[in-house]
Amino acid sequence: IRVVILVEQLDEHVRTDLMERIGEHWDDGDIILRSGSPLNGAHLQRVALSAAAAILIPGGTERDKDPSLRDAAAVKTLLSVAAHPGLLDGTMPPRVVAELHDARLAAIVERAHPGMMELLPGDTMVARLMAQNLRHHGLSWVLDELLAFKRGNEIHYPEVPGVVGETFADVARRLQGGVAIGLVRPVGRSYDPLLNPDAAERIRATDRLVVITRARQDVKLGPPLDPL
Repeated sequence: IRVVILVEQLDEHVRTDLMERIGEHWDDGDIILRSGSPLNGAHLQRVALSAAAAILIPGGTERDKDPSLRDAAAVKTLLSVAAHPGLLDGTMPPRVVAELHDARLAAIVERAHPGMMELLPGDTMVARLMAQNLRHHGLSWVLDELLAFKRGNEIHYPEVPGVVGETFADVARRLQGGVAIGLVRPVGRSYDPLLNPDAAERIRATDRLVVITRARQDVKLGPPLDPL
């Protein structure tokens, strides 16, 4: 996976800060920094927008004390992406994952991008995680590992050949290198998570497995098992 980051004010301090945060996982060949504004079409071309598999839009910056300003910045970025010349010829827009501070604006924000999009209401997610941690002692240790980058096991949805048409139970038993916990299925312009699905659920061509694993490249389907 190659990550290209667009930074409005790019200098050596930004690069050094990122290297310190990422640590030993930093790779000059896989993490590329470009200067520019997401509201400028020419600057978006610097990150090869039309060839991107996915676009991540964080919810503004700490300088925007008013959360509504952060959401406004996300909407402007989505409109800029949708109007990019490289996407006006009928090319399918890249998948977008955008952070939203006010979940009530979701319906409005979804109109700003014509392609597949997933909105993450940051405050709502944090509140729900805190509530679950209060209810279930020790859950914070599990979430810290699953949601942290390169710290033990993580949640991935890798491409696994040979699973289409198989039941979830059969795939879960045969899976090597990870533990299958569900599926994600495209529904309209978003995705529907099917965690702990019925054992007889058939995996469709557009489905992706949700797997807990240390490395997504280690996940593969093993040989058929003998019937019990």
